[in-house]
Amino acid sequence: MVLTASTIGCTKFLDLKPKGKDVPRTFAHYDGLLNNAYMVQMLWTSPNPNGPGYMFSRGIDPFWAFMTDELISPYPTEFDTYAKEQKLAFQFADDLLVFNTQEMNIWSGLYSHIYTFNVIENNVPSLKDGSEKDRQALIAEAKVNRAYFHHLLAQTFGKPYRKATEETDLAVPLVTEASIGILDYKRATNKELYDFILKDLRESIPMLKEGAGTKLRVHRAAGYFVLGRILFDMGMYPEALEALISCQTETAKASIPVSLFDYTDDTKSFTLWGYNPASPHAWRTGYFLPEDVRNTEVINAQYFTMNIIVYTGTQLANAVFVKDEYMNKFSPNDRRRRFFANKRYTGTPVWSHFKRISKWQNTMGANLPDLFLMLAECYARTGNDTKARESVMLLRSKRIVGATESAIPASVNSKDLLIKFIVDERLRENMMTGIRWFDMRRLWHDPLFADIRTNSTHTLGTETFTLTEKRLQLRIPPKDLKMSPGLVDNE
Repeated sequence: MVLTASTIGCTKFLDLKPKGKDVPRTFAHYDGLLNNAYMVQMLWTSPNPNGPGYMFSRGIDPFWAFMTDELISPYPTEFDTYAKEQKLAFQFADDLLVFNTQEMNIWSGLYSHIYTFNVIENNVPSLKDGSEKDRQALIAEAKVNRAYFHHLLAQTFGKPYRKATEETDLAVPLVTEASIGILDYKRATNKELYDFILKDLRESIPMLKEGAGTKLRVHRAAGYFVLGRILFDMGMYPEALEALISCQTETAKASIPVSLFDYTDDTKSFTLWGYNPASPHAWRTGYFLPEDVRNTEVINAQYFTMNIIVYTGTQLANAVFVKDEYMNKFSPNDRRRRFFANKRYTGTPVWSHFKRISKWQNTMGANLPDLFLMLAECYARTGNDTKARESVMLLRSKRIVGATESAIPASVNSKDLLIKFIVDERLRENMMTGIRWFDMRRLWHDPLFADIRTNSTHTLGTETFTLTEKRLQLRIPPKDLKMSPGLVDNE
């Protein structure tokens, strides 16, 4: 059973109430709410402007995918084919929405899913059917999802977490009740939000099921990944390391195949995905979707589809590319270069820069590349040089052909240089996916990474736009400010 009403956007951003036959009554009903492709694919259902009774699906498009520091747009005419909001995001504008009545999908969509998690958490404890263990596991799964979706909202609209100012920096509304009676939501502080969700996670994860049997639901390994990812984004590296080690331990118990793809052997990777070395620029589709059991790198399939920023045949403009200095971070035999091209799928024209042409489903759920790279950085920051190098080499050995080229350069000979190298590895793995946004927020005030502030500029033709600290958080959608007068907007 899928609670359709839980993914419908109404007149208030949490005006989402199940009605009539869609009201869940049994454990199986509530459990079925999480068997939802929209949660996996980060989609939501909202009202169609055509009027009542018309609904349509929307992607939870994160505008920050257009705001990361590696991007450039050398062709203004092509750029003009983007939607106004996407162009404004690339230009780091203060206001992204053209009309005050517009939805911002990442706000409305994530809160619509949070409503579903609250329906489960609020009601399952009173059920009479289902075993106590199964009810606890379902409640725990809802709480872990709720925590992570609040975190994604905070990573978009809240101030980057800093311990010194956590009591005054505003995050997002913390919503824990499936109720339409609350008319005026207020933003929690970073301390209030993260105290709550970290407590929820630590209490809930032991209740999750062990040994992942499906990547479509949150099990214990994915729970520890969420805890580790949130602590990592907060800059709490020793605590994140503990959670990530637990994730690694729990992942080993999975009953589904979990392993890194070997990019250095085409028969185990690119050939399976339809890549043709005779015409590499023509490759667009074929990479296994995160929910596909053949995608063994994914532990828990939750993802954004970002083909709007990627060239897909004749559908979209060739408007945004990777800056040369970032593309040059790939060594010659780094097979991740194959996901990029500097020419149209027909072979002409040749562009001035490279851009991503394939693998545009960006996994936000638990996955091995992110796990190994977070482990590597946490080990490096906590002084375990050996484990840091081992962790990053688990990935590089599967991405770069040749032992010499894949090895960590001898010049990386200090703790700080190793941390910087690992962060660069994160960039190489996630180039032009939007994932870089989380590192930009996390590292903005880190003295090791002053270059992030310097390089956070976008060129559009001959114009240059610079990201400022205040735009590390998007403004609250005007429609939601109007509906909840207690919401305070960002500067």
